[in-house]
Amino acid sequence: MELLIALAVVAGLLWFGAFVLRGPLLIGAIIFLLLNACFGVYFWTLPGTPLTLDRMALVALLGAYVVQIWSGRTVRAPLTRSDNLLLVFLLVLGISTFAHDFNEAPPDAPTPMWHLLTGYISPALIYWLGRGIPLNERQIRWFWGTLAVLGLYLGFTGIFEIHHQWSLVYPKIISHPDIGLHYGRARGPLLHSVAYGFFLTACLLGGWLWWPKVRRIGGLLLLASLPVYAAGIYYCYTRSVWLGAAMSLFWLVMLPLPARLRPVMMVVTTALALAVGVSKWDSLMSFKRDYSAEGTKNSVSMRGSFAYVSWLMFCDHPIVGCGFGQYIIASDPYLADRSTDMQLDAIRKLVHHNMPLSLLTETGIVGLALFTALALSWFFDAWRVWASGAAPRWARQQALFAMSLLLCYLMQAAFHEISYLNMLQNLMFLVMGLNTSLLVTYGAPARARSPQLTRQTAPPNSTEVSVGAA
Repeated sequence: MELLIALAVVAGLLWFGAFVLRGPLLIGAIIFLLLNACFGVYFWTLPGTPLTLDRMALVALLGAYVVQIWSGRTVRAPLTRSDNLLLVFLLVLGISTFAHDFNEAPPDAPTPMWHLLTGYISPALIYWLGRGIPLNERQIRWFWGTLAVLGLYLGFTGIFEIHHQWSLVYPKIISHPDIGLHYGRARGPLLHSVAYGFFLTACLLGGWLWWPKVRRIGGLLLLASLPVYAAGIYYCYTRSVWLGAAMSLFWLVMLPLPARLRPVMMVVTTALALAVGVSKWDSLMSFKRDYSAEGTKNSVSMRGSFAYVSWLMFCDHPIVGCGFGQYIIASDPYLADRSTDMQLDAIRKLVHHNMPLSLLTETGIVGLALFTALALSWFFDAWRVWASGAAPRWARQQALFAMSLLLCYLMQAAFHEISYLNMLQNLMFLVMGLNTSLLVTYGAPARARSPQLTRQTAPPNSTEVSVGAA
């Protein structure tokens, strides 16, 4: 037995060494995302340490990235506008964090330092890794295909959860009501309905783009699986996910339509959506999910309380805010306000429920302006790749995917403080990093490209690229 274990360890080290030296970084990033989403901290942690499967995978992935930078196998290009905005945004968050007590937090609440590291620093590292990956059509198709298959797993898991078929659910931590949040909704291995719905939306978009690339039987199977995706998204019982999925799919389908047909389809689709929204308004506001219908109504009213308290705090600290991660502590005096009929005590132990408002409260106008500029810059970067005549079809479709997913992301941010969801942040930042790689390859002016970049992005039929990026 010891000999088998030793042989397995040696084989693993050899495979890891080969990946570090010449392995495709996008495949490594996909593996990390799968571990991060499905087998995170609640699945397994090395006793006495903070080591988990996804954290070890992240360290290995970043190590491979550093080695491949040294060996000249990554995209090298000047910093883009989005890169600069992200760096300045992280700098502001860091200063705001360390200007206050960054390890102070109420019981069971995350510390500001933890929030900074998991919500922004580690996703930024994933963004930078994605930015440096030289992409080709084969890798992007692998990315879409992996998302499509992951979506089937997540969709079926959500259906089994809602119907209490726990023997069919894996990993088993999903069935534990005290682990994670939103037990009673579809939440999958992410253990949070918002992260689950966002991932499933990304899988739906990826499957939509992958579908024309597979053979006829595979395409028919993928089409037949659409109800599974739809059921999973519905069963997460989260309005922001429904809206985000509809908006992103609408953008993905409508933008490639012929210019003459697009306005008509947009008007018809918007009218239908408004008709459904108006006719089903009461049920959308008070449907039953993991608690009662009355509790769902209270969830809506609580957002008004968050907005009220955030406004008072912003008025006192408009420029730089009360400090990143400090809302749950600094809001105490404002929650004692009795000049309003709002039930402010109901939100006393809760983190913020709106990402832009949270940034405005904690980092002031400076932080919110930088986040807004970064989101807009990412969107227009993706638009530049989509509109580029030099970009091949697969690159333009990946840019369309990035724009669509960003719309879903911003919809979640408007209803939740999603920077606490590390797996959601990692997926979004990776997609935008990949788009930046495409931008510097196909969207930037030719004179701005370095010789290294030109070599890495040679035509797909060239021997050098097939060896370097396969």
